Amino acid sequence: MEERRVGRGSCATTLDERGGSMSEDFMEHDDSYVYDVYFSRDTFHLIVAAIRHYKSLLDAGKRAVLEDSAIGAFMDESTFKTFPVARDMRTIDWLLERLEKTLSDQVENNWDYDFRVTHGNARILKSASLLYLDVLAVRRDEIANRPDVARAVVEALDEQLARLRELLETGIFSRMSTVSLAFDQLPQSSGHGLAHVQASPSSAGASPPVVLDSIQIRDPQLRSRCLDLVARFDSDGEHERLDTVLNEATRILEDRIRTLSGAEPELIGVDLARFAFAPPNHRIVLSDITAEQEGAHLLFRGVFGFVRNAVHHRLVDDLQPQRVLQILGMIDYLIFVAESGMKAGGPAPVV
Repeated sequence: MEERRVGRGSCATTLDERGGSMSEDFMEHDDSYVYDVYFSRDTFHLIVAAIRHYKSLLDAGKRAVLEDSAIGAFMDESTFKTFPVARDMRTIDWLLERLEKTLSDQVENNWDYDFRVTHGNARILKSASLLYLDVLAVRRDEIANRPDVARAVVEALDEQLARLRELLETGIFSRMSTVSLAFDQLPQSSGHGLAHVQASPSSAGASPPVVLDSIQIRDPQLRSRCLDLVARFDSDGEHERLDTVLNEATRILEDRIRTLSGAEPELIGVDLARFAFAPPNHRIVLSDITAEQEGAHLLFRGVFGFVRNAVHHRLVDDLQPQRVLQILGMIDYLIFVAESGMKAGGPAPVV
């Protein structure tokens, strides 16, 4: 079976045949494909908790059948082993044993965990983890409805749940399909034990995490043209349209830099950043220390090259509202930095 060593990260990124990151035409691997991956501590602990939870559901269902006084007469242990669900349970047992061994073998509070897993088993890990997050979302709703729990506490919980869900949308999981789990019901917490409601393992949960109401954006144009779009796309569940927000924000940044530096209209992106900030012929002075001026140039260049170009040249449909807000905050800061600069050759501020 083919193997690839993948880089570190929240759950690392698959490499293609040339050793680069995944391209747009990347096809999902065969289930026999092997990953040698470094999972971050939080990702790994989420997976372990999810598989433990999923195993407990399967074991409880098996006991309910085999220990029933009537059904047990027609379904004993040997008969049960002949059905596909028994094979699925053996796979889960094997995965959990390996996960827990990896957990025990590595140093406590280790930052990451080296784990080898096939694509097929990784799909099981992702699916079980999404189901587990649905369970946590139900628990979240129960906590949120309690009158003695402050809104700020619920918001903190929402932030953490959103972060956990994001871990399953990055690295090797980002373009990986889920599997149909043997247990496809979501246990719902109640005051009288566990009830059951239907749920898909890839659903967003009973109540989606709450995105920050806003972020402090000081530039009026950026605030008026972008924040309302984030709120609308989030409330409508149209996260695949969030790339238009970043496209608009970087367009505003470009326009502002072009105005401040006196660049020609056709100068865009990284070329505009070079024209405005790259020493020794920079038009906007941000520092009299060459290394700092070059650092500022690279900062603006990086935003254009990495953020602007991605949303300008293709559709990016896997953005999360909170991350988009963070990028807006960064662009707001860059506008402030640019406007705080000095025109080259003169002491007066640009604005």
